Amino acid sequence: ADDAKALKKLSFVGIEHLRARLLSNMEFLMAGSKAQNVLLFGPPGSGKSTLCRSLLADFGPRGLRIIELRKTDLPSIPVIVNKIASLPLKFVLFIDDLTFEDSESEAWREGKAALEGSLRRDTQNVCVIVTSNRRYPVGNSLTDTTNEKLAFANRFGLTLGFPSTTRAQYLSIATQLALDEGLIVDPCDESDEESLAAFEQFALSWALGEDGNGLSGRTARQCVDYLKSSKEVGLSEADLDPKLFSSYSEWSLNWTGQN
Repeated sequence: ADDAKALKKLSFVGIEHLRARLLSNMEFLMAGSKAQNVLLFGPPGSGKSTLCRSLLADFGPRGLRIIELRKTDLPSIPVIVNKIASLPLKFVLFIDDLTFEDSESEAWREGKAALEGSLRRDTQNVCVIVTSNRRYPVGNSLTDTTNEKLAFANRFGLTLGFPSTTRAQYLSIATQLALDEGLIVDPCDESDEESLAAFEQFALSWALGEDGNGLSGRTARQCVDYLKSSKEVGLSEADLDPKLFSSYSEWSLNWTGQN
């Protein structure tokens, strides 16, 4: 429950329109109408999984439950649907980071058949949501003309593409997360612009430094988690890597008020 509340606070900067489309589809499900199976695709860390899991915060109080499955569970979807179809709840069957390699031909054929089977059954309390780093979890539209492979992606009635995170979006996400954790003051406070600028430099160093993971919502979360933990254990500037965190000494971020 606490995780769901935390997810609900996220701003989903840059993907608000995608979230709105997903929520509309979920409203169909909650109303007892037929909802579309959903494919969320895009680069790692772009918010696909977080957006799906945040549905529990939005719809959990109204009876939504999320059942997380592995890729190997795909053939079991018809069995699962049969068991939960008569329950007085709504369900999302969630498969995260789904990608099939060429060597897994039997697995993706079974998965495609399972999705087709779930669609044939007139079940209005279940939908499937899949995330993938690729638009086509099986094959590639540019290099693979095998219709059978590309048809797997067509089993999803709603396909939402997530863009790469821009610098501005990354900083907005990181700033909001840091604000939620009490690590910085309100960025609208003009009297503390210097501190905010130092925080932004820190966040960019974290993402784009020699060992950084790049600009993404996931990286922003990791950066803020690191800073929160540093504050909790009383980590000093001397304990940090001076090459990566050269701006640390300029950034007070409520650091003196150890809780």
